[in-house]
Amino acid sequence: MRLKRRVVVRYIGLLGAVVLSGMLLLHTSQEVQRKEAQLNGLKRALNRERQNIRVLEAEWAHLNSPYRLEKLALDYLDMVPPESKQIMPDAGLLPDEEVVSGEDLPDALGPMMPRAVPAARRRSTSATTTRCSPGGTRLRPDT
Repeated sequence: MRLKRRVVVRYIGLLGAVVLSGMLLLHTSQEVQRKEAQLNGLKRALNRERQNIRVLEAEWAHLNSPYRLEKLALDYLDMVPPESKQIMPDAGLLPDEEVVSGEDLPDALGPMMPRAVPAARRRSTSATTTRCSPGGTRLRPDT
């Protein structure tokens, strides 16, 4: 009888483990389904937001269209495009000295500003010009 009792206890323990495993499997399966539904909801929300961004970008492009802004400037601000006689025809009309030089600025900004070049050292604007890098070194003449 003792042996029979041990077998019954083992079977009951095994049956309990199987039931517990089934419940755990069911719980895990339902949790996975909930998370998948949540993930699909987040994906739909992300797609809606991306669509909203595309709409806003299109609206922004329309609102900042040069043709639209020009029309608004003409209609409401009485602005007109410049005429050809308003544009400086000759670079020789520019002043000889720069108005702002590095000496007029604080020491922190002085080295960053270009220095005024005396008129005697300037080359004629009609001759070939030399391009300079930001540091002031000559690169090559323009052709």
